Amino acid sequence: MPRYVYYCKACDDHFQVSHGMKEMQESCQLCEEGDRLVRVPQIPVFKTSEINEKKKVGTTVKEHIEENKRILLEQKKEARSHKHDN
Repeated sequence: MPRYVYYCKACDDHFQVSHGMKEMQESCQLCEEGDRLVRVPQIPVFKTSEINEKKKVGTTVKEHIEENKRILLEQKKEARSHKHDN
């Protein structure tokens, strides 16, 4: 479940809570005051995998496409060489 940070105007403090995306926190976890909460926007953090930085952008994708083309050609050749019973 996603985590959200809320600011309570009543107690002037922040807290963190986990709930569904369509749900909203109804009361402060610190002072239990209701209707005085503001959800604080958070910047999402994306973790990128380490890729050989010497390659140009898209090189890895192109390599995988070419590899899959070779595999598909081999499978087609193999399928054509088999005799099918009719």
